[in-house]
Amino acid sequence: MKRAPWIVWAGLAVVLSAAAILSFDALRGLAIAVSIPSGFAWLLPIVVDAGAAVACTIWLSPSSPRDASRFAAWMTWSLLVATVAGNAGQLGLHAHGITPPWWVAVAVGAIAPAVVGSVVHLVVLLVRETGPVPDRVPLPEVDDAPAEVESEAWRDPWSRWAGPDVDTPPVLEAVPALDQQGPPVPASADPLLPEVLRWAQERGLDRVSQRAVRAEFGVGGPRSARLLSQLQEVAQ
Repeated sequence: MKRAPWIVWAGLAVVLSAAAILSFDALRGLAIAVSIPSGFAWLLPIVVDAGAAVACTIWLSPSSPRDASRFAAWMTWSLLVATVAGNAGQLGLHAHGITPPWWVAVAVGAIAPAVVGSVVHLVVLLVRETGPVPDRVPLPEVDDAPAEVESEAWRDPWSRWAGPDVDTPPVLEAVPALDQQGPPVPASADPLLPEVLRWAQERGLDRVSQRAVRAEFGVGGPRSARLLSQLQEVAQ
């Protein structure tokens, strides 16, 4: 990128100096007009104009964090509005010999604490974004091996949805065709299993679902699942 010639930089410096001096004088006169002691009146243009310059530098710097840059932009425009209003108001009041009313004194008096709070907030944003990142706290190691669960809910996955008004789970495996005599039923089987066996033989179904068992025999989700499981074991 080609640099601008020295005459451009010199001209910018002259213009900036002239504007800063005029703004300094106007804001200092406004501070004296609202009864700020003359020994401290020169601080008002420093607060407003220098604050706007510093905030603008942070705003336009590519290395500034996003939050700090956004807040610096808001601070820049706020101070620019304040310095323009202060310069124009002071010259207008002075030209017509008007004593500033009370609300002008209130507005001028609020500038300094507002800038203090804004600067502190801006510094916190800069430090927070660029400060060191704290070390991460190591997490305890977790065993990936699945724990053995011996509960009835694990052996019967549909037991948690017990009740006649639950959603029906997917269709289970097909029940093979049974012979007419019927296989022996274990003594520990569900008392309803023989009737389910006869029903399956009469229907001659190639597939028997839990929904059909529940609808035919009026049993709940866990018992219908258990009946289907025992039916498959007996038919094998």
